Amino acid sequence: MKRFNRKMPLQSNTTTWILSVLSALFLNMFFFLGIPNLVHDKGSPHTIESMVSGVQFLRLKPHEQPPPPQKKKKKEPEKKPKKKKAVPRHNRAVVQNLTLPFQLNPRLPAGPSSLELPPLKSSSSLNPGDIPKVFQVGQLDSSLTPLVRIPPMYPMRARRRGIEGWVKVKFIVNNRGNVTNIVILKAQPERIFNEAVRRCLRQWRFRPGTVGGIVVDAEITTTIRFKLE
Repeated sequence: MKRFNRKMPLQSNTTTWILSVLSALFLNMFFFLGIPNLVHDKGSPHTIESMVSGVQFLRLKPHEQPPPPQKKKKKEPEKKPKKKKAVPRHNRAVVQNLTLPFQLNPRLPAGPSSLELPPLKSSSSLNPGDIPKVFQVGQLDSSLTPLVRIPPMYPMRARRRGIEGWVKVKFIVNNRGNVTNIVILKAQPERIFNEAVRRCLRQWRFRPGTVGGIVVDAEITTTIRFKLE
């Protein structure tokens, strides 16, 4: 009995070894014969082609570096044109070689201007007490010469209504050539043209009259007519 028991382990080991070898051979045979069939399967090319056709290749553009930012040129401040200093113009009195009576307004026809002239007396025949402060035009060495003569403006109200008329006026040209002491003697129609006559006479300038070479004041009486063309 003891001998039988010693042989049993040896037999079991041998059996296990044989089974292992057979299993390994069987697996090798299976892989050796089965894998080629799987590789050469008829349906595999179509499957691979369908897989390949389903794959889309995207070509990526090389990464372009952005251009360097351009430096903005600073705008130069606009140079303001230098203002030229205005050279003051000196108004010169235009000397017109005119004698009374004279044309009063370019838009108005020249009307007859009346000048009341007393008889001329020689300065040598006058006594010191007889020398007047204001002389008449006829007593002067020469007729008065206007230097600045601005024509009167036709009143707007009279122009709209078509009113015409005249103004008889008396004034004094002093020893400086300025017009003073304006007196309206008569007007037709009344008070329509009076103010226009006063305004223009205040701006008139004359070369002062003289008697015996001495500058004196002179009185003038004239009629200014207003007539629409």
